[in-house]
Amino acid sequence: MTSSTPMVEQALDALVPQWIAADWPFEQPRFLGREISWSDWLALPEHPDVSSCCRNDLGTR
Repeated sequence: MTSSTPMVEQALDALVPQWIAADWPFEQPRFLGREISWSDWLALPEHPDVSSCCRNDLGTR
């Protein structure tokens, strides 16, 4: 890591949520490791649409 890494992280923390809110159709995006922990994310109930369509795309079936 370089000394500029914290500045890059801060810029991405500001830019990415704005970009996602403006250009993606998500109702409540959450940023793993920043707004919600991985353990909390994994504890959420699985959404029915995810199990039927996206899991196969992720190679988890």
